[in-house]
Amino acid sequence: MGRPNEGVADFTWAAIHLYDCRDVRVEGCRVRNWPCDGISVQAGRGATISGNMVENCRGHGMHPGTGLADSVWSGNISRENTGDGLFFCMRVRHSVVTSNVLANNDGSGIGHVGGGGDKCNVVANNTCVGNGRWGIHVYDGTDNVITGNLCLNNSRLHPGARG
Repeated sequence: MGRPNEGVADFTWAAIHLYDCRDVRVEGCRVRNWPCDGISVQAGRGATISGNMVENCRGHGMHPGTGLADSVWSGNISRENTGDGLFFCMRVRHSVVTSNVLANNDGSGIGHVGGGGDKCNVVANNTCVGNGRWGIHVYDGTDNVITGNLCLNNSRLHPGARG
């Protein structure tokens, strides 16, 4: 099934949208063909997002942001989304993104790490393959650690392009 013709530009319309929650878990869910982001967690502390499948959404597959702290995004598959497979938004801190597969997204596999004041996050052991832009896009930030990730055949929309 193809993507909807138009998406919703407001991430609060995500299929699963959580705001200012504490110690919440989103596990074993499948989001498919949604007209906005798949899973969005904004603000709050201690969210665990694991073992989910997000595919063919018109926004980002997964979207941690707006001051989210101490979250874990692990063992998810995010593929064929219009935006990034996983998009770091504003002021994400002390969070771990590990062992995810981010494939064939139109944006980056993992996008905007550090942008908007993200700090003290770990991005480790993810597989980013066949994405339209970068495997992992790092932009500014403080004390973020990017290690052990596998990035293959990315930048497919504009091979060799910078920026």
